[in-house]
Amino acid sequence: MNRSWWFLLTWFICESTVAGLNAARARVRKRGRKFQLTKAQIRLAQAAMSNRDTSVSELCKEIGVTRATLYRYVGPTGELREFGKKVLGIEENPRS
Repeated sequence: MNRSWWFLLTWFICESTVAGLNAARARVRKRGRKFQLTKAQIRLAQAAMSNRDTSVSELCKEIGVTRATLYRYVGPTGELREFGKKVLGIEENPRS
């Protein structure tokens, strides 16, 4: 009797977990944090950073992020970095 009880309890927990995961997928829940910069902010930062006269501190104040966050999305010469590419939906070329 005891074994069958534990089997039933284990089965119920597994079924509940699977049902919860499927319900979350149906609601299109995504894991992880949202990106701090929008597509428009990244394009603005990219254009500003490609200009050598741009003050990074002023750009950060205008966008409302720290320098580290800005550099996470856009490089010092205006090139997109990994986070920027993810937000803009740009696929990186697979290495052969």
